[in-house]
Amino acid sequence: MMNRIYYGAVCLMLMIWALWADGFAQTPADAATGQKLIDLLKGRDDSVRAIARSTNGPLNAADREKLKAIVGDAFDYEELSRQSLGKHWGERTPAERKEFSGLYRQLIEKSYADPKLYRRVEKITYDGAEAVGSAATVKTTVYYKGEKSAVKYAMRLLAGRWLITDMVIDDVSVVRNNRQNFYKEIARSSYAGLVGKIKKKLAEEPSGGEKASAKTF
Repeated sequence: MMNRIYYGAVCLMLMIWALWADGFAQTPADAATGQKLIDLLKGRDDSVRAIARSTNGPLNAADREKLKAIVGDAFDYEELSRQSLGKHWGERTPAERKEFSGLYRQLIEKSYADPKLYRRVEKITYDGAEAVGSAATVKTTVYYKGEKSAVKYAMRLLAGRWLITDMVIDDVSVVRNNRQNFYKEIARSSYAGLVGKIKKKLAEEPSGGEKASAKTF
């Protein structure tokens, strides 16, 4: 008898929790925020594609800077750096953190501000967004000729702006991928060695940029 009462109480609690959690996830304010985030990403993507397709050849200096600014301003580099360095972030001085965040921005711009990447995009669908408080996720699908990529954005609200804190491209997280590579390089050489390798990569010529990839390092 006691077991049945206990089981019934647990089931009731789970039902109440499920109803409350579902109601919390679907509040009108959060639904409105989700649509706002979709509109934000769509507006950014449309602007980037318009610049990239303004010419079939290399972009002029002004358009290159516009493209870098649109892509670059979308990310939270301190959070990306903190997550990607993991345990090594706490060992860094304020000056090192600032330098690393700046290098991370350059990596993102090098990887995702390449006009060749956007010229090959046929269409982008915005498949849904979930927002709870200051955290959100937006799901998209990017279609190329003959193939596609699922791109999921993790975002957070910071000082009134929604910024990207991770991208999961075809189930591969940019943050997790970079963290694995950063850890390997630090173990192989040192933190200074990692910084030197990033600077060397930034000095290389841009890649072909045919398809979105989780590899930034």
